[in-house]
Amino acid sequence: MSTNNTLSFYTLTVCIGKNVSLTVHSPDYTRHLLVGTLGLTLPDASLSTTGFQMQIVNHQLELEWPGHGQLVVIHSTNTDNETHHRYDVTWKAFRPKELRDVYHLEGAHWYGAAQVKRQCWPIEKWRMPLVPFIAGDSMKDSQYGGVQERYFLSSRGIAIFVSPTVPLWVAISEKGDRLLKLVSKFQSPFQRASSDQEPLCLQYSIFQTADVLATHQLVSSIMIDRPSDIPDERMLKHPIWSTWAVYKRNITQATVLAFAREIKQRGFEAAQLEIDDDWTPAYGDMCFDTAKFPDAKSMVSELREMGFRVTLWVHPFASITSDALNSGDFWVRSPLTRGFTTWWNGIAKCLDVTNPSAVQWFQTSLRSLIDEVIIIIFIYWHCLRSMQSRVYVMVWCCSVCLSYNRPTVGLLLWACRAGDVDRMLPIAQRVNGECG
Repeated sequence: MSTNNTLSFYTLTVCIGKNVSLTVHSPDYTRHLLVGTLGLTLPDASLSTTGFQMQIVNHQLELEWPGHGQLVVIHSTNTDNETHHRYDVTWKAFRPKELRDVYHLEGAHWYGAAQVKRQCWPIEKWRMPLVPFIAGDSMKDSQYGGVQERYFLSSRGIAIFVSPTVPLWVAISEKGDRLLKLVSKFQSPFQRASSDQEPLCLQYSIFQTADVLATHQLVSSIMIDRPSDIPDERMLKHPIWSTWAVYKRNITQATVLAFAREIKQRGFEAAQLEIDDDWTPAYGDMCFDTAKFPDAKSMVSELREMGFRVTLWVHPFASITSDALNSGDFWVRSPLTRGFTTWWNGIAKCLDVTNPSAVQWFQTSLRSLIDEVIIIIFIYWHCLRSMQSRVYVMVWCCSVCLSYNRPTVGLLLWACRAGDVDRMLPIAQRVNGECG
């Protein structure tokens, strides 16, 4: 239904002026549940010279600025529940280098987004400037942390979920204005592949149900992967004992064994023991430092006899003093820094997980530890976006898990080189079966 410059589309009202004003109403149209201003980088739609056009075809709303951009909104609903609505919003820019939509946060509490340094809750209390929505350093202001989802949930039963393929920038109440700004643009750290001729895109879905619980249940069932099984119960029921908590880097074979004995003596469950920082000769070398661990295999055997499962800390970095650095062409290259980057413990190079040979080398190194030392589990972290060489534009992380009864290595690595960010597909390498 259309009246002058206003068009109704199920529970949406779209008003065309200089920009596009979008309102999501309650099913009886008595309440405004979400209000937004869309297309802020496109020409004034109210001017006849713009040639702006809009139409509804079946369940699809189409708005077009000829030569500049196009907005398509597709409606779908749950046939069993008429209070459930989904609007898939897709912007395409033919000329602008940025697409920007803004939604008002006032009148509701909002949840989701990411871990940040100043973790106020609900998130309308944040003051986050417009920054790339990627896994940064959560100990720094104005960066989104490593725990994040492109998901914004309102207490009014509305949710916004942004497509993972969008080069997304997000601001939340940047100037205390209670605005959620969603921006798509190829600007560092996002870079477009030279072969990519597709228009710039901003794509997200708006979900609407009767209340916040129903909305979250709907979104999580459709948009968020569920685990296929429960986690290892032993890892959840009992402590994970880490050498870092007591000894920091000052660990040896003797201190690890003494740590394990003390845990038992004090009546605690053996469970999981993590050998953390500084068990190698240098960062990146996948072998025990024999000066500190003269017989690692017997140490692990003794720990297992005491009831411990043993974890080793590994990471994607190789220090300038490591033998690993000379093991092959396995490291990220950068013309600016010769591939060197900084992480929390110095200067190093970072494993190039887009290189199959590098992945194979890393897997083989872990397999050697399994075969030689009988290590059961590897814990992998310290791979924030802020620690990556500039040639990388997205965070990558690795999860390595081993079956306790049948040692197998599972290695899953996410990475994205500059120019390939639009793909954002995981590079998955698995050896000898699935993770246990």
